[in-house]
Amino acid sequence: SSIILSETVEVLEVIKNLTITSSATVVGDMLAADTETVVSFDAAVLAGNRIEYGFNFDVDNIASTAIPTNVQSELAMSHTVTQMFTDPGNYTIQVNATNLVSSHPTVSLESDLIIQRRVIESEVDFSNALLLALPATEVIFNLVLTPGSLEPTNVFYEIEFGDGSNSSGFIPSFPHLIPYNYDGSVIGTVVPKIVLSNLVSSVVKTSTLMIQQAIGGLEFRLIPTHAASRVSVSVIPEVTQGS
Repeated sequence: SSIILSETVEVLEVIKNLTITSSATVVGDMLAADTETVVSFDAAVLAGNRIEYGFNFDVDNIASTAIPTNVQSELAMSHTVTQMFTDPGNYTIQVNATNLVSSHPTVSLESDLIIQRRVIESEVDFSNALLLALPATEVIFNLVLTPGSLEPTNVFYEIEFGDGSNSSGFIPSFPHLIPYNYDGSVIGTVVPKIVLSNLVSSVVKTSTLMIQQAIGGLEFRLIPTHAASRVSVSVIPEVTQGS
C-alpha cells in the first residue's frame, strides 16, 4: 500500500508597477473637484496577487467621512475607493501595496487634488438692471452672495463693461466691488457681462445699464413781445458735447 500526500501551494508574485488614477477633472496639468462631488481613486498593479492597498487621502478628520485612512482589499490586481472632500484645499493622495512577499513603495496621484467650492449661479447677485449713469461718473458693480450661502473659493472674474473696455482679476472675498467710469464714448444702452469661474465651475451674468448725457446749464432770456404787454420767458438748454 502507499499513501499519497498532496498540498496546494500558492505562489505569490512580487508586486510591480503600482499606479493610482482618479475621476477628478483634469484642468491643464491639475486635478480638481468641488466639495459636492464624490471622487473615485483607482489603484492597480502590473503584477502581484493577494495585494493589500493602503490609501491616504490627506484628510485630518477622516472619521467624519466614514472611510478609514487605509482601505484594504485582498486578491485583486486593482481596487477602487471613493471619497468626498468637504473642505476646499490641496490634497496629496497616496497609495501603497503589500503582500506576503513584497511591499511596493508609496506612489502619489500625478498631482495634488485641488478641491474648490463651486460658483453657484443663484448665489451671485449682479442685478444692475435699469441703472442710469452719467459720463465720467463712477458706477459700482457689486457682487454679493445670497445670505446664508457658502462662499465659493478661488473665484476669477472677467467683466466686459459694454463700451469696449474690460477688466479681470481674482475675488479675494464677497461682497466684491468693481468700480468703473464710463467716459462718454458710448451713450445709450450698454450690456455689461461678467464671467465668474474657478477650476470646477463657471457662470455668466449680464445686466442692462443706461448711459445718458447730462444736461448742461440753462440760459434764461427775457424776450419782450410788446412794449405795453406781457413778457414771456424762454428756457434754452445748453446741451453738453456728445448729446
